[in-house]
This record gives sequence, structure tokens and C-alpha cells, in this order.
Amino acid sequence: MSNWIIYLSLFVLLLLSAYKLTGRETRGKQQEDVQFEKSDTVLQELSQMGWSQTALSRVKGQINSAEAGLFASSSFHRLCLAQWQGSKQEKQQHLAFFLSFLDFPKEWKGSAEEAATLLEKMSKETPPHHPFWKDFAGFVAECFSDESQEGLWRDLHQLRYLIANQQANWVRQHHGENGQSDRDALISYLKTLKKKVYRLDESARLHNKVFLAANGHQVCHFSPNLKILVHFHSEFILSAEGQFLLIGDGQFDKNGTINGASFNYASRNNRLHWLLDIAPVRKMDPVFRKNMMKTKAGRYLSPSLFPRKNLSFSLKNWAFHYKNPRGLTALNGVSKYSQVQREIKKLKREVESG
Repeated sequence: MSNWIIYLSLFVLLLLSAYKLTGRETRGKQQEDVQFEKSDTVLQELSQMGWSQTALSRVKGQINSAEAGLFASSSFHRLCLAQWQGSKQEKQQHLAFFLSFLDFPKEWKGSAEEAATLLEKMSKETPPHHPFWKDFAGFVAECFSDESQEGLWRDLHQLRYLIANQQANWVRQHHGENGQSDRDALISYLKTLKKKVYRLDESARLHNKVFLAANGHQVCHFSPNLKILVHFHSEFILSAEGQFLLIGDGQFDKNGTINGASFNYASRNNRLHWLLDIAPVRKMDPVFRKNMMKTKAGRYLSPSLFPRKNLSFSLKNWAFHYKNPRGLTALNGVSKYSQVQREIKKLKREVESG
């Protein structure tokens, strides 16, 4: 009986030894596989671009090294998701790294040459409804800071105008035919989306600025501009003449530069929308836009609204009010708000027809 116990004990010890040996061999094989994968040409190229080893070990899906440095491409998107981890400070560093692929100029002058150079570094094939835009906006919202890294936040703010250019160009390229207006191309695009994806009812007040002369009375108007959102983030501003209004496209069109589209980092109208997408305009806008917004002759202003928390009536506020049919922003007895709503109804009928 005692011999049987001894033999059984020896057998168990042999099994344990064999198991440990097999485990060491398996782990060794896994380490060899990891080393082999990291020595792969594509991964070496990605590492040289600056993508972290952690990101390269976590990335899912096929990665095209030629696209890995192309902002907003599918490969760039996958790598961004894999790299996005760590503290708030580390994530701000990730954002700065993502932006480095665009090599944003310290002073964006808005020329056509600059626009072409910057847009070449951004994927032309990423549509406005692509999940990259939502994810990238989420990155920015997640690590927003009022004070730190002012240069980073300036670039992120001005990037909003560049993204709007990319998205307008995508619509023109994929939905615009010979002789079609931007309006026709946008309608064609919106028809491919579910109704819940786009919005035509968001206020366009901030994109309907008027020129108020220095004397405080003389006003110059643009035609009503319409605002169309896709997933809230992607924004199109359309003039009543059917043209996309863009900032920094090299055209220096007054209506475009003053009232043009900008990508939204926030996902809805809330305090974060104010902090990320509205408040930075005054401080971080490119000089070429600031110079056009205010001159010795006067300045461009958005029609006013009564403050939500202060319902006291103000004659000055009402004179410039968005909904005042006899105010300074009205035209021929029709408020700027009513002008916009009239054009939006026309657009909605066209989008929903057929």
C-alpha cells in the first residue's frame, strides 16, 4: 500500500513537471511570435512614425502603412483608438501627436495653397458620417482643458474649419455631378442617410452675422444661410444661393469667412458645446478671419437673443434681435429668423421628396 502511494506521488510530480515545461515552451513561443510581429516591416514603419508599441500591440483590423499617417483614414482611425489610453495629460499628448500628422502652420493665413497642402494630409475618402469624426470629437471632449497647452487648443479649434472643408469637398466629389450646385450635391447626400442622422432644425443664428457700421445704424445683409448637421459633429452652412460657406478655403469670400461652417467637438447643445465650439472663436480664430470680422468701418455681429437667465427687456437687444421683424437684422419686414426658416422648409421638402 505504501509503495502504491509512493508511485502515485512520483507520477503526480512527473505530470506537474511536464505541465510547467509545456507552459514555459508555450510562453517562449508567444514571446517569439511577438518579437517576430514587431520586427515586421509594416510595424517597424508604424513605430518610426511615432505610434506607440502599446498601440501596435492592441490595434485591431488591417493597417495600411501608407494610410497610417493620413489623418482620418481607416488605418489612422484604428491606430488612434488603440493608442487612446492613460491619464488626461497623456491623452492630451496623444491629441498633439495625432495633430502632428497635419503639421498645422503656427499662423494659418487661409490661402488656397495652404488649404491644398493641409487637405492633402487628410483622407479624401472619409465621409461626414464616418465614426472617426465622432471618436475624434470624443477624444477632444474627454481631455478638454481651459488653460493648459494653449497652442494645442488653438490648433484643435482651427482644425474645425479644415474638417468642414474636407467634408464639403467629400460631398462635392461623391454626390456632385457636372453643373450641380453644392445644394444639389448636399441634398443627394442627405437622401442616402436615415432621417435621425441629420438635422435641419438647429439654430443658424451664429452663421447669419450682419455688418453693423461704426455709427451703429447702417447694416449690410447677406442672404439667409442654412445650417445642416450630420451626427451633430459634421456641419454644413449653405447660402441661399446654394453654395457651401467655408472658412480657410482660399477664396476669402466674405460670407464664407464670416459665416462659414465649423466641425463641432460637442455632441449636443450644452455647456461643453459653448466651451469647445463657441467660446474659442474670439481668442483662437486665425488672424485672417479676425481682420475681416472687425474693421474701422464696423464689425460683423450675430443677431441677438434674450439671455435665458435674464428676462429683462432691453431695447438695444430687441433692435438687433434674431426674431424682430422690424429690427436691424430684418429685411423688408421679415426677421432674419423667418428668412432662414422659409429657406429651411424648402430644403426639407427637397430632401424628403422622391
